[in-house]
Amino acid sequence: LYEGNSVILYPGSPSTKVFKMWYTNGAFLVSPKATVNYAESTDGISWSQYPSNPVIGNQSTTQVEHGTLLHVGNTYYYYGGSADPNLQFDRWTSPDGVTWALSTANALHVGTPGAFDDSAIYNPYVWVEGSTWYMMYEAVAAAHVSSYTIGLATSPDGIAWTKYASNPVIAISGGSVSGPMVFKFGGVYYCYSHTAVSTNLPTDISIYSSTDLHAWTPSPKNPIYERVVASEGPNVSGGQVANVWLLEVSGTVYMYYGANNGAQDVGSGVINMATTPYTLLQLCLMEMQANP
Repeated sequence: LYEGNSVILYPGSPSTKVFKMWYTNGAFLVSPKATVNYAESTDGISWSQYPSNPVIGNQSTTQVEHGTLLHVGNTYYYYGGSADPNLQFDRWTSPDGVTWALSTANALHVGTPGAFDDSAIYNPYVWVEGSTWYMMYEAVAAAHVSSYTIGLATSPDGIAWTKYASNPVIAISGGSVSGPMVFKFGGVYYCYSHTAVSTNLPTDISIYSSTDLHAWTPSPKNPIYERVVASEGPNVSGGQVANVWLLEVSGTVYMYYGANNGAQDVGSGVINMATTPYTLLQLCLMEMQANP
């Protein structure tokens, strides 16, 4: 996020805006357990970590991962998984972004046998429109454990969720689409995600558009952002650019994303950043056009 009420860099100056980041720290199924850390930055590049990290989870006892954060009113909300594979999303709340409490366990659970999400759920993205909460999330079916799809759920309060009856809403035949992030401009939704043409690796970034969140159209340019530098594993079967988070500040879009050099092991993942001198609306419109 980019906002005031800094707790690290300018704790005595609530109107001074800073970049804020919450990110997964640690690895899955190993020790220490994956948790959520917090950091701040004045420029989006150099970051200061919160001295009492982790802010969610405990590296000895409680694993928290594959989550998303939103700030609504005076409350921060974090939805994330609590195991690997993730069988459910729990919800945490905070008044300041660093002091968190588990408010709702099992807010969303994997589906019944045969459902598109009966094996695992990951990477929710949650937002609010009017009185409705929306969630798009990554799902794995037991019948296709190497192919991920994206589902939709809605809620009146962010606690009790109803899955869309015709899920998944985005899928790639034989491949995977994962890690959604959604924007809405002028009645059109845009979903950034990471995709793989075969199974679930390697991944690059793609974009889709929709007017109803149910039927999605892929950009003819997909993928619109590909693995290039060594930390992203270009030309490597396990390489990844994934789990994007786009943020517009003063006419520039900052895109933060997870990168993996292909090892898919402890120490192989980092957070990278790219920028473009356009607004989010301009970027979404350009990415969906057929011309270069």
